[in-house]
Amino acid sequence: MLAKAYSGILPILSDLESIEVTQLFSVSGLLRNNGSLIQHRPFRNPHHMVTKVGMIGGGRELRPGELSFANHGVLFLDELPEFARGVDSKWGITFT
Repeated sequence: MLAKAYSGILPILSDLESIEVTQLFSVSGLLRNNGSLIQHRPFRNPHHMVTKVGMIGGGRELRPGELSFANHGVLFLDELPEFARGVDSKWGITFT
C-alpha cells in the first residue's frame, strides 16, 4: 500500500512525459482515458511469476513490457526473492 501511495505523491507528469506515457499505453491498447493524456505517473506491480517477455517486452506480437509501462512512474517488485533466479543477468536490472 505504501508503494502505491508513493506514486500518488510524486508530481504530475510534465507535458512531454505525459505524451510519452500516453503514447506507450495507446500503442499497447491500454489507453482508457477516452483519448485524453495521462496526467498521473504509472504504478506497475508485476506478479513474481512474470516472464522475461512480460518484464522487458517483445513476443510474437511486439508489446512493451512492465519496465516500459513503468516509465516516468513506479515499478514495484513485491516479493523480490520470489522472482526468477538471476534476475539481473536475464533482464539487465540491478537490485541494490
